[in-house]
Amino acid sequence: MVDDAMRDGPIGVAMDWAMHHLGDTLTVEVLAEQVQMSPRNFSRRFREHTGVSPAKWILARRLGEARRLLETTELSVSQVAQACGFASPVTFRQNFVQTYGTTPTAYRHQFTQLEGSSRF
Repeated sequence: MVDDAMRDGPIGVAMDWAMHHLGDTLTVEVLAEQVQMSPRNFSRRFREHTGVSPAKWILARRLGEARRLLETTELSVSQVAQACGFASPVTFRQNFVQTYGTTPTAYRHQFTQLEGSSRF
């Protein structure tokens, strides 16, 4: 996760803000603006602190939130995609499959099957 020194710095502030706005359009420019940094400097410092680009970090957070929503809600796949900031359900599905090797629908079904079998 984020170490304490980073959490208090501008990159940590931007990361925290982004986590509360995953459904919004999150560009480098938007994130940099939150902490009054230039987009170029923000991108460079973000990569130094995290080892990944802001876009990759945001995608990972969105997919993580999508998994949580698939596990804990009855929102449709389209609603999950929208809530997590994906441009379309197709984009969401493609990214989900690429990252987790299964579709969002299959993931939800698999998760509910596992949860149901642990009740006995």
